[in-house]
Amino acid sequence: MSPDDNLLAVNNRVVSFLYPTTSFINKFTEFRRFQGVPSPPPPAQNSKYLNSGQMASSTQLKSDALLEQMKLHLSTDAGKEITKKIGLVYQFNIAPKKIGFNEEIYVVDLKKGEVKKGPYEGGKPDATFSFTDEDFFKVATGKMNPQIAFMRGAMKVKGSLIAAQKFTPDIFPKPSKM
Repeated sequence: MSPDDNLLAVNNRVVSFLYPTTSFINKFTEFRRFQGVPSPPPPAQNSKYLNSGQMASSTQLKSDALLEQMKLHLSTDAGKEITKKIGLVYQFNIAPKKIGFNEEIYVVDLKKGEVKKGPYEGGKPDATFSFTDEDFFKVATGKMNPQIAFMRGAMKVKGSLIAAQKFTPDIFPKPSKM
């Protein structure tokens, strides 16, 4: 083997190290899938913009459907009983991923028995809660205790702490079993 052959062999190793082959990338992707790591979405789903040049619309929150159900629930006898029992106004700031960013605001008025989208317009709500969508859904369905959520930092509270302590999953409609 000549010195030129040795240099060529070293250069090939460096090139193969810096520029991995397709088979290496395929094996790595297969290994990640085996380890349970999800593959990234295809570029069309990962795109920030639509074909028309407009920005993609915001994602639908799980809590949107739950709060729509609550509107109906508050008009029932059980809902009217909760309204009499609690008699407070709660504002929920629900973020898709991180608290404080792109929040949807809902007002649950347990004085009048109403649920509205948008900030409270009758002064200040008794308590304002900030959640991620996932954490709000867990609390509302009873899968996470509100006090535990507060202590973990999954829920932020502003306003009256006495009013906040009356916030329990009992004010939400029970999920129907099919």
